[in-house]
Amino acid sequence: MIRAVYFLLLLAFTLTSSQASSIIPRPQPRSSFKVNTTQNLGSCSYTVIITTSCSSPKYTYDHISLDFGDAYGYEVLFTNSQILYSP
Repeated sequence: MIRAVYFLLLLAFTLTSSQASSIIPRPQPRSSFKVNTTQNLGSCSYTVIITTSCSSPKYTYDHISLDFGDAYGYEVLFTNSQILYSP
């Protein structure tokens, strides 16, 4: 009887002290991505249409980042706070 109590206490301690962590990695920028600080040298307009579905996996995020680049290596990153939403 005492062994069963000790076993249950040990099991409870082990389960409560273990940490859970996600096995799904969070999105990371490409290693080649370099933010260019060149600004106001020209203007380009882009329209991006993103379509999602209700059947997306449960590990998707509601944040979107866009990375535009050109042949010269100039890249611009737009984070979620800079993207306008129009329903």
